[in-house]
Amino acid sequence: DKLTLAQAANCLCHTGFSSRFRSQAQGLVRAIEQSWTKTEDLSPLRVVEVVDALETFTSWGMKTPPLLDRLDAMLVERQVELKYTGNVSLWVLATQAFAKVEYTDARWPFVALDLARDKLFLEKVSFFQQSALIASLAKLQLFDETAYRNIAELLISDAGLFRDMQDFAPVLWAYASVGYYHKQIFDIAYDRTLQWFEAETVDLTKRDTAAALVQVAWSFAVAGYHRQYESFSAFLDYSFWGN
Repeated sequence: DKLTLAQAANCLCHTGFSSRFRSQAQGLVRAIEQSWTKTEDLSPLRVVEVVDALETFTSWGMKTPPLLDRLDAMLVERQVELKYTGNVSLWVLATQAFAKVEYTDARWPFVALDLARDKLFLEKVSFFQQSALIASLAKLQLFDETAYRNIAELLISDAGLFRDMQDFAPVLWAYASVGYYHKQIFDIAYDRTLQWFEAETVDLTKRDTAAALVQVAWSFAVAGYHRQYESFSAFLDYSFWGN
């Protein structure tokens, strides 16, 4: 309670969840969360500080509706400032934060979905931020065909940046979970994965890789690839028997 609003915001900028941090860090974040919940006026916070706070609170799994709602309202109110800030990724990071705790009552993600309808604006963020955005929107159960198509087309234009199964998995899951099967991005992922199988570069001893493969196989099954291609059996072989 002795920290000023600016001092607390600065602390939150450096105390996102990390296995390196001990319980003291979590305790500090929790104390700030409780303090801000009781603070009547949070308007002096800058937009970047609001996003930093959301990222840190949600990284620790904190989901206090009154505070999240107030921070959410500030982002919506200052959406023009957020859109044209020097940090072009802030609007995506804010969306990711709400998705992290599946806070579907937030209003900001609806603004982000609308921003994604503008392809010229969307391409200002990086390939990996575009991937994170589509996964976050799907996790929040939000869908707009134009936005999803824009993201798919931009990801396809840089498809060489899909380095492994973990890169493909959340993107394919996002499209499959909302029932929008963008054929080109699914085909690229399907062919690339088969190439990895043939080259025997899929290391299923790594837990993250194994989990990603199951997610990828599920996405292709939902999209109907098991009915279209005999080669789909390779996904089942790898997913359940590792060969």
